[in-house]
Amino acid sequence: MGTQHQYTANPVRLLFPDVARGFTLLGIAVANGTTAWMGASGAETRKTLGGVYHDSLIDKISIIVGTIFVHVRGLPMFSTMLGMGIGMIVMSLMKRCYPRKKAQLVIVRRYGFLALFGAIHAIFLFFGDIMLFYGLAGMLFAVFILLKDKYLSWIAAGLYGLWLILGLVLFWFIMGEGKQSEAIVGGDFSAPSSYFQQLIHGGTMVLITLPSFWMEFLMLGGPMILGYLAAKRGMIYRINHYRKLLWILVAVTVAVMLGVGIPLGLSSCGMISLSPDLWFMLNQVLGPITGPGIIAAIALACAPLQDRMDSTRESQGKPSLPAALVPIVALGKRSMTGYVSQSILFGIVVSNYGFGLGQNSGAGEASIISVGIWILTVIIAWFLEKWDKPGPFEFVHRRLSYGRKGLIEVWPAPDVAEVPSSEHGPRPLTYPGSAN
Repeated sequence: MGTQHQYTANPVRLLFPDVARGFTLLGIAVANGTTAWMGASGAETRKTLGGVYHDSLIDKISIIVGTIFVHVRGLPMFSTMLGMGIGMIVMSLMKRCYPRKKAQLVIVRRYGFLALFGAIHAIFLFFGDIMLFYGLAGMLFAVFILLKDKYLSWIAAGLYGLWLILGLVLFWFIMGEGKQSEAIVGGDFSAPSSYFQQLIHGGTMVLITLPSFWMEFLMLGGPMILGYLAAKRGMIYRINHYRKLLWILVAVTVAVMLGVGIPLGLSSCGMISLSPDLWFMLNQVLGPITGPGIIAAIALACAPLQDRMDSTRESQGKPSLPAALVPIVALGKRSMTGYVSQSILFGIVVSNYGFGLGQNSGAGEASIISVGIWILTVIIAWFLEKWDKPGPFEFVHRRLSYGRKGLIEVWPAPDVAEVPSSEHGPRPLTYPGSAN
């Protein structure tokens, strides 16, 4: 069956995935706030990025910051984290000696419920939901766990290659036909004017998700597979060992963020005489590769602290986490609750059927309000952490996915008897994907 990878359980919960999810939710809040929740139909330019009103410097700065750090950054980050989460689940199932078919059913059930949550969220709370797509993509990994790592690597490369080709074709169409990129993505955007319109938009989004799934998977499937492989091969537990590779990913990401994000922001604000349409398309095409690199940067930044926490656990029995990171980690542990809470808060505070704050006010005010809403979700998660309570949506999702009793700790006989043995005792079943 190939080489058996050995994994050593970390004595302390991994820090960087929670930190990454917490900060990813900040990027998602700003991206959704400026592009979906708060309309900018009266802006002079870049309505799809929050808009610039009255040549406002704050609006321009917000757009430039957004094109560097936010737009086509948060989704690739979350996609990488989704794949990483699936990989951690698969390795857990292998260690528990789950037969392949049973492991596949666990994956399908868990991510099928995520897709259901996403459909409900899209219809009733936010038409721009991403959980439905992530749930469908997660179910696809029930097939991927049977593939060898090298085949998955080829699939990831193939997906991105096709996405690159598609981007070049779309760029040729836009520039060749003299169209404006803002028109392609809905430049004169206005947020839903009523809750009924939100229901219509959300329902429509659910209906078109299935036929459009493969297009979105072309864009985000690569980061998902890379995250899955990083978790399944134990890379996430051995940051120092893979430091060179991680720095390469960071370098590529910085090149895209600065080399594409800055020209896009400056041209979008009319501050340089470059075509914003060209840079918009380049950002759409190259943006997905920033996800793994941003996660790599966070992992490298957290590695020294993780080492100290592990050492403290061994010597004192209690790992210490800096106070400033406690709320961020709390939100990262409850990322689904944080994401849904954003929609609830946006609906109350900024929507046309809520208080309507920030509507048609520009990218600056929209970004500030979005950051404020993210801070509220951080506070909510922090209180839940202090009370030692899980996120309510995570609790329901886990209960539906695994049942009241949870997963079986070790798969019972006769399956365990069939597990290959070594001098160290029984080993987990080796799925083909664990082989080189």
